[in-house]
This record gives sequence, C-alpha cells and structure tokens, in this order.
Amino acid sequence: MINNVFTIANDCIIINIYLTPCAYKSCINGILETIDNKVYIKISVNSKPIENKANLELIKVISECFNIPKSNIEIKRGSKSRYKQICLYDYDIHNIPENTRVLINNKL
Repeated sequence: MINNVFTIANDCIIINIYLTPCAYKSCINGILETIDNKVYIKISVNSKPIENKANLELIKVISECFNIPKSNIEIKRGSKSRYKQICLYDYDIHNIPENTRVLINNKL
C-alpha cells in the first residue's frame, strides 16, 4: 500500500495528506482512500488552523516522521484545506524510516 501513497515527480516526491487540526496529539493516523481512489496519509496535529499554525505543525510532524529537514518540505496545494499536497525535495523514497512505514501500513 505504501507505493500508492507517494508520487515521484521530476524534482520532488508528492504526498497527499488529510490533516486533522485540534487533535489530542500530533501523529500519523494511517491511510484514507477516497471514492475516486485517491490515497491520503491521515495526520493529526495539536495546533489550531489559525495563522498557519496547523500547517507549520504538519511540516514538523512530516520532518520528524520522514527524517527530512523542514526546509525540504513544501505545501504545494491545499494550504487552507484539510486535503493537502506536500512535496519532499531532495529525498530518496527508499529512506523512509521503518517505523513510519509501519505506521502508514498498519493503520489500513
């Protein structure tokens, strides 16, 4: 299933994210597959969606889970939506930490 989550573009790896703000804790919650067969990683953040705080917390969670610098993460689409498209720059998809793979795959 992990291969359906990531799209490799010319200059980045694209991840579709479904964000839940105002959660009890910030973490990856698993996978969401929509009726139109789009696959999203579900991520919850503790922050409120005010003054970009939830997006900044999302970038922090992705940085920690994928072991990538925050400066290599960009929200390409959906900055004001729960459905987001994130780009990871200068990242090898084979370097995803095992604990993150398990989090994504075990929550199906």
